[in-house]
Parts: sequence; structure tokens; C-alpha cells
Amino acid sequence: MEIILLIIGIIVFPGGVALNMSINRRRFYRRGPGGLQHFESYGKAVDISYLLYILYFNS
Repeated sequence: MEIILLIIGIIVFPGGVALNMSINRRRFYRRGPGGLQHFESYGKAVDISYLLYILYFNS
């Protein structure tokens, strides 16, 4: 029984991550020119935000 739940979790988890990324990407590109942070692309925004998060909690 536990194996079946593990397999279902492994299958569903990437779908949830992909859905979250697509929603956040659409929100990112919907942001107007008056937004606080401006990045060239959604990928760079995620990378820089994640790097700052890591640096903040390591200090």
C-alpha cells in the first residue's frame, strides 16, 4: 500500500510543480511597467530570487 502511494506521489509531484511554475510565469509577464522588480525573463527572476534567498539565510 505504501509503495502505491509513493508511486502516485512521484507521478503527481512534478505535475504540481509544473502547474505552479506556469501560473507564476503568467503572473510575472502580466506585471506592468510600474512593478518593483524588472527582469529580462521569468527564469532569471527565479534564479536571482532563489540565490538571494540562499544568501540571506546563510548569513
